[in-house]
Amino acid sequence: MDGRRVTILQGGDDGQGTLVRLPSPNSDTMTTYMIRGEKLLEINFFKEAHRSWLLGETALQDGGVYLCAPIDPLFLILPILERAKRKSRDGPGVFCDIMDALDGEGCGVLGNVLPEGQLKCICDEQRVENLSYVRINEQKVLFWLEKKVEATVKGLQEKGSSSFLTMDAENQTSYAVGLLGEYLSKHWLETLARHLSVDIQTGNGVLRGQKRVDGNSPAKKKTKVEAKPQLKTPPKPPKFTEKDAAGTRKISSFFKKTQK
Repeated sequence: MDGRRVTILQGGDDGQGTLVRLPSPNSDTMTTYMIRGEKLLEINFFKEAHRSWLLGETALQDGGVYLCAPIDPLFLILPILERAKRKSRDGPGVFCDIMDALDGEGCGVLGNVLPEGQLKCICDEQRVENLSYVRINEQKVLFWLEKKVEATVKGLQEKGSSSFLTMDAENQTSYAVGLLGEYLSKHWLETLARHLSVDIQTGNGVLRGQKRVDGNSPAKKKTKVEAKPQLKTPPKPPKFTEKDAAGTRKISSFFKKTQK
């Protein structure tokens, strides 16, 4: 069987990449990624029925194609730092050395594709002499994810389908959050949906975001109550007095007794 496969890399086919196995950010399932230079690439496979490739003078029966596109390494680092934080009821968690946290989960290779200073997007930092220690900051994470949503919406508006362009702003945001959900744990997906007050489809049904009046308290949902139709009471028959009956004849007067 021909082992060749068609692969499309962003930026052309120059240079080679290294395949690595890393935990998926939304399920911790080991997944294959590619490291090419200083970039981390996710690999998606697409295949349509009854498709083949013509390579030179030969035909490749498998018509599938691997698409390799850059992915922000923070998506993979986020769940690792969340576990390293060891948050408890008694405190916000501990600071850790980023490389110790990555090496501890067999993901030290992510340190090679993490741009300098990028951790500040989602972490607080403490420096002890020349050493840096970091800890997840939820507000920073939500702000970072919100910017990702805005960028996704903008990109889809520029290159999206007509069906996306016909959506209103709220549904466009909800759609973008759903796409980012492929790179987030259930906890962060639900937290982001509530933060942006959007409804998203999850495996357990529809997660409804709470509308917020201000930055703190969710708004109370107003329940529309339909007014019940008022039934009209039929009018009571008028009462006749003796005065009203004056000048009238009794009904028995219309009948005469038959003589034998």
